[in-house]
Amino acid sequence: AMAPKPRCPRRAASVAKKAKPAGKGKAATTDGGKLVQQIVSTPPSAEHALEPSLLAQLKAFARQSHGNVDGVFAALVDALNGASAAARCLAVEACDVLWAR
Repeated sequence: AMAPKPRCPRRAASVAKKAKPAGKGKAATTDGGKLVQQIVSTPPSAEHALEPSLLAQLKAFARQSHGNVDGVFAALVDALNGASAAARCLAVEACDVLWAR
């Protein structure tokens, strides 16, 4: 079941709090979740913090439907709850790129 679409910042915060730790949530098994896992587990290169090809795939996937956006959001929240500081940092950077406005 997909999480309800947050309509306000408070709702987004409550959805984020209910997310399960990285790797254990349903989001980690979706296509978007797999792309997020690849992004946060790929070490940054000297030129780019995020792997541009993986980020382009994630953006294309998210643009396909609102459900995909919800799945990517859930997978990124899962990554933010993870134990690895490097993975959390990459997840924050991915959020910055995806939701810059």
